[in-house]
Amino acid sequence: MKIKSQVLKISIAFVGLFLFSQCALVGAVMMARHATCDVKINKNGVNGSCELINGVFFEKLTVSKYDTTGLPLEYNVTERFACYNPGMGGVQTYWPKKIDFNKTNGHYLWSADTVSVQYKVVGQHREMVSATSKPRNYSEHFIFSSTKYETCPISLQKDTWYYVKIPDQRLRNVYLHINKKGNYKVYKTNSGLSPI
Repeated sequence: MKIKSQVLKISIAFVGLFLFSQCALVGAVMMARHATCDVKINKNGVNGSCELINGVFFEKLTVSKYDTTGLPLEYNVTERFACYNPGMGGVQTYWPKKIDFNKTNGHYLWSADTVSVQYKVVGQHREMVSATSKPRNYSEHFIFSSTKYETCPISLQKDTWYYVKIPDQRLRNVYLHINKKGNYKVYKTNSGLSPI
């Protein structure tokens, strides 16, 4: 009887250990899944698994030098445009999972400006090298334009690079390249941070 009791205790311990390890594995898979962020951009708009609640910001690039992987290393920003959440007086009821270029996006608005600011990528970040032309109230993350638009005021162009800012902590850098045929390709670097 004593041996049966010990076998039962050992069996229960193994079952508990097995179940615990399976739960830990499921938890690890869930955390890993949420640690990355998919970004999809096409001629219609931006979507994916990223946080779009605070909108999206584009910079049109004139690239002067590429890194060893073919991504922009040194470039001049010439146009900027952004879809942003202007805030509301009441309760927000629209939470976008995608932002359209040619349709309205709930209460979200677009703004745009032109600049001439040169950047150089150093490690995982970029540094401003010079600014030939920029608004007096220039911000690297926001456009203080008085003109607001319901839809995107800029048309994305073929054979062009764009730097894209999506305020999601999982992302470090996002580049969009539209080739000569009009195909869209997104290049992204994850930060390694998880929102959970």
